[in-house]
Amino acid sequence: MRKKDYHKIPGRLKILYRLLYIGIFLVMIELIFLLSGSGNTQKGENNAEHEQIENLILIHSDTSPEGEEQVEIEVPKNSPLLQLSDSPEIRVVIKNSDFSDIFHDTVEVTCAGEFVLSDESSGAKIAYEAGERLEITSASPCFLNGDVIQIIPRQEQLLQVSGIQRHYGIPCYRGCLEVRRTDRGLVLINQLPFEEYLYSCVPSEMPSSYPMEALKAQAISARTYAFRFLLSPGYPEYEAHLDDSTTYQVYNNIKEQDSTNQAVDETRGQILFTSAGELTESYYYSTSCGVGADGDIWGNEDYPRYLDAKLLNAHAMEEYLEECKSPLVAIGGTDFSDEKQFEAFITCVQESDFESRENWYRWKYQVEDIDMEELHRQLKRCSGKSKWSVQVLKEGCFTTGEVKPFTCVERMVISERGRGGNVQAMILYTDSGVYQVQGGQNIRELLLNDNNHFQLVDGSTTTLSNMLPSSFFILDTGKVDGNVVGYTIVGGGLGHGVGMSQNGAKNMAYAGYTAQEILTFFYNDCLIYAGG
Repeated sequence: MRKKDYHKIPGRLKILYRLLYIGIFLVMIELIFLLSGSGNTQKGENNAEHEQIENLILIHSDTSPEGEEQVEIEVPKNSPLLQLSDSPEIRVVIKNSDFSDIFHDTVEVTCAGEFVLSDESSGAKIAYEAGERLEITSASPCFLNGDVIQIIPRQEQLLQVSGIQRHYGIPCYRGCLEVRRTDRGLVLINQLPFEEYLYSCVPSEMPSSYPMEALKAQAISARTYAFRFLLSPGYPEYEAHLDDSTTYQVYNNIKEQDSTNQAVDETRGQILFTSAGELTESYYYSTSCGVGADGDIWGNEDYPRYLDAKLLNAHAMEEYLEECKSPLVAIGGTDFSDEKQFEAFITCVQESDFESRENWYRWKYQVEDIDMEELHRQLKRCSGKSKWSVQVLKEGCFTTGEVKPFTCVERMVISERGRGGNVQAMILYTDSGVYQVQGGQNIRELLLNDNNHFQLVDGSTTTLSNMLPSSFFILDTGKVDGNVVGYTIVGGGLGHGVGMSQNGAKNMAYAGYTAQEILTFFYNDCLIYAGG
């Protein structure tokens, strides 16, 4: 409106115009404040989004009779789930042919395609043709300017390492190889993508012929186990995460298989975790006797409760799926730490046990004539492991002391069991003293005397060279003139008994259970994280 026109407007309208201008002014002031507040709100939303990234919300799918239910779980920002990239690489120390040592005198490498030797210190590279052999010793000139070299294929070809034997022959490796020169010999390290590591780990730990849901359970368990060492390397002095032996997980002892590769691919990125966002300690073993052990078998009384002892049968599984989440070994008031309860259990076959038809489900071992010198040597060797492995009775208490030579054993008594029935301590009464042996593995090694043949479920026999198959057994001694001359052991299972039984998983998969159901049964109430 022009100024000259304004003077022609009647007085009442002038007042209305003034009120209108004032209203517009007030509205503009309010808008300024709102916009200013909106900026603060936006900042708050950005902060919330940042917190959402730090405190990741995971979606866990839970299948129930009513359908699939999704549960949100908040993971703390310091959770290991958030500490690695989406595509990490793993570094595996390759041991010698019998897995006894990590040091090599010679490393010989070849490849079906072209490959390159790279000196880390100088950056120099030497090219090799397909099929050409590269032999490396500590004195080799290929260590151009330092003690670390890498061998890298030009394309995605496998590198073959002669001089090392694995179950399937001369092993081949994905990724690249690193050779480190040390005072004790050469250390060989295979560096490759984390998921590709599992391609050669899963078939080495579980037969590829097992049903797919069992293979998936194994893949998730193995992935979780290895993930822990990405965060806390087992060989920090070599910047490596783990090795390829049973000390960690067996890797590339069996070559890749289509079924196990499929299991890895279909569970890509999936790992087990607790509701607090902590990695599950995903131990596993071969075969159970129908019950698993607590996680305290290695002396850790503060073991995570998802590793509680449990019955491994169809009834226990159904109870679990019906939300009976208490330690399953307690069903019916059973506690296998009681000698009589466990004896009644281990001397019969429970048809409902998932592994009742597995050969290692029950086994028998006999020593007719104890070799006392060998028994003393084994006892002495056990005593050197730690202060608590073998203790001597002094003034009514077991304490550290010398294991003296003995010529006879008056009694052999199992003195302590875990809730799963696994032997945890045994006492030997000898003519040179009374000795308490602690730890299931120590006792398994000690009792493998002059015979290494075991009778299995189907009546066949097989041999083991290092220790008894498991610590789930009862001991019956034979005496002459009051002294023990031999013993018979009736036991069950193969392996330490903590976490997932692989043959249990196989039979559960055949019964129609999914990998998720299998894993959350063996690792009580743990969940599967499937990526952020």
